[in-house]
Amino acid sequence: MADVGRLARVLVAIDLLAIAVVLVAGWRLRGERPRRGSLLLTAARGIGVAALIGGILFAVAFDAAFAAFHALFFAAGTWQFGPDSNLLRLFPESFWYEVALLAGAAILLAAALVALLGWLDVRSGRGASTVSS
Repeated sequence: MADVGRLARVLVAIDLLAIAVVLVAGWRLRGERPRRGSLLLTAARGIGVAALIGGILFAVAFDAAFAAFHALFFAAGTWQFGPDSNLLRLFPESFWYEVALLAGAAILLAAALVALLGWLDVRSGRGASTVSS
């Protein structure tokens, strides 16, 4: 479980860094709303597509995706347990399947929110250029 805690801390740090980057970039581009909106839309598309691909892989081939995920993020042999393991009794495969689906849904929801903010910026920029013409 120490490996899981370490991975969770790394993911939280990445999230905090991403939020900081978005806030700083948003502030620096505050006078360029159409450009900021376009960048937000591009980021939302990329994240949304990646989440959809990951979600489809987990939904269609959960065992293979689960094994590939663990091979990437955990040392060999540290994530496979026998059927009598307390860890597997506490957290059965169905739990991880549902967690993976919820994580994918949360990522898609965040991407949709970013896309909405980008769309609002792009839309407000179009209105401003139309009025000044």
